Amino acid sequence: MRCSTSPKPLLAALSMAVGSLAVAGGPADGAYFCTLSIAGLGSVQQYAVITGKPDGTSVVVFPATQPSHLVYGYGVGFAGGGRFNGTSDRGQPFSLSYTASSVTGFFGYALIGGPVPANASCSRVF
Repeated sequence: MRCSTSPKPLLAALSMAVGSLAVAGGPADGAYFCTLSIAGLGSVQQYAVITGKPDGTSVVVFPATQPSHLVYGYGVGFAGGGRFNGTSDRGQPFSLSYTASSVTGFFGYALIGGPVPANASCSRVF
């Protein structure tokens, strides 16, 4: 996840994720409303979109939907058996657990000082 005000790197990933919803088949697919607890920043509320393929390859995107959203990014990994693990766009690991109605876990992102984990607690919107 990035901590920046420029959404350019995210636009391609968000377009890919949203465009994939029409052919999605991943086990955790959906839109979520999340509270991210971030060391040094406190808690922020953010949306997330997860979309994937039947083979388990999935993408999670935390979009910058407002200029005030300083924390955003995406991750690519594999989802199956209630777990979604992979690597963020900043090269940090993430590990999420999912059910039919929620996603929880941590998502690694990087600030100038180095990697910082965000603990995520998300509820499915659709």
